[in-house]
Amino acid sequence: MPRHQMNVADMQRLKNYYYNKTDIVNKTKVQQSSINNKIGIDYASVVVTTINAYCFANPLTISSRNPDKQEEIKALIDCLDDDNYNQKTMHTVLDSGICGLGYKYVRPATAEEEKRGMFFRTFSEIDPMTTYCVYENSLEKEKVLAVRFYEKEVYNKEFKKITKQTEFDCWTKYHQWHFVKSGRTYYHTTFTSLIDGMPIEFDAYPILYNRIPIIEYERKQDRTSDFEQAIDLINAINALASYRVDLVEQKSDYILLLRDIDIWADGALSRVKEAIKDGILAFKSVTDINAPQPEVKVLDIEVNQSQLQTLQDFLSNKLEEVTHIPNRDSRTSGSDTGIAVEGRNGYRSLENIAGLVTSCALESENEMFDVILAICKLNSNCPFNSLTTKDFTVKSNRNKVENMINSTQAYSTLRNSGMCDEEALRITNLSSDPISTARLNKRGKEEDAAFEIQFAVDQQKALDSIKSKELGGNTTGA
Repeated sequence: MPRHQMNVADMQRLKNYYYNKTDIVNKTKVQQSSINNKIGIDYASVVVTTINAYCFANPLTISSRNPDKQEEIKALIDCLDDDNYNQKTMHTVLDSGICGLGYKYVRPATAEEEKRGMFFRTFSEIDPMTTYCVYENSLEKEKVLAVRFYEKEVYNKEFKKITKQTEFDCWTKYHQWHFVKSGRTYYHTTFTSLIDGMPIEFDAYPILYNRIPIIEYERKQDRTSDFEQAIDLINAINALASYRVDLVEQKSDYILLLRDIDIWADGALSRVKEAIKDGILAFKSVTDINAPQPEVKVLDIEVNQSQLQTLQDFLSNKLEEVTHIPNRDSRTSGSDTGIAVEGRNGYRSLENIAGLVTSCALESENEMFDVILAICKLNSNCPFNSLTTKDFTVKSNRNKVENMINSTQAYSTLRNSGMCDEEALRITNLSSDPISTARLNKRGKEEDAAFEIQFAVDQQKALDSIKSKELGGNTTGA
């Protein structure tokens, strides 16, 4: 728990940055402190949205690996649709993009939910700051415990007032416990269950499907968020933007330097201020040419906006490189095309990070389906209770449209050289699911071939019929 509290502070800062509550709000200024802009540019949200949209804009798909289980898999997909599976997955991967971790919770359906055709329920609105998992300190890193805690207001009969207490739900593979922290005291509550009509209390609630129902979604293997390593760059960009706006305002809210002008005489200072407000400031020259002449000057700082823009572009480009998102401007560099353009503009870097993000998400999805199928296996009414995780596979389905011409040309070359369809699709990266795509291609070719054969047969029958009629006519004439 103490270690998790350390992570909570980091997660809170990351959430603040995602919602554009950055360190720029603490900016202070000594000179002309009234001009103190605090401009936060919402880069963190842009980074998370870009990566999420690229990886998960198209829903994850379930592909069959067992032709004999097609009906059961369809029933599972229907149940997932009823449970808003795609929406909940997007919610979880958004949390992982912001905090580095996201969570889902799976439970068996209630009797009422089962009447509506539901056999399990999943929940994604689980705050990573109040949830964590514990793993074995071994090579396997097996999950041994999941904890979720929350604050609750209760009426204290002893003090006759509403007090706050922290409640904990803890899961292992075989039991669920419920603990309460009130003040400095911890105690656990019991679960009541009816057995033969009699209420029986248990210290722990048994988990009959022998799985921990909290699934942890790592964004990447190092558990960092999409923009965590770029926070210093975000701070620098915000500081630069705020400074530039300060300079613009200071141009209009200037400071006057009055040299050799007596403003301390009776009423002189107030008259000068009124003259400045009216936009007219006039002083008499001194008749003695050797004496200093009165001078009015605006204190101004010369700013090279071109240099500031160069610095702004440098910081923005570095941020895009660190966060692996493409550059929004069209960069040009001679006559390079194809892969060179992808590398220069950041699409190849985005594809690389997408591979890490989706592989971690798919690993967690497979764990979730393992829990779901273990729950459904105990329900004789479930139409897919015989399914196993080996009967289907979960696939990412992101669009890969960059450099499509080169990819299709390479695919044709590989196919013409005799390479199998599945391997050619995998090498050219044209499909996120080469196995299913190759299977569909094969089925389509078989259907086209069958159609062409049937068309040729029908044509031959028609020709034979015409010839038969012509021969019959010639015989009658003879």
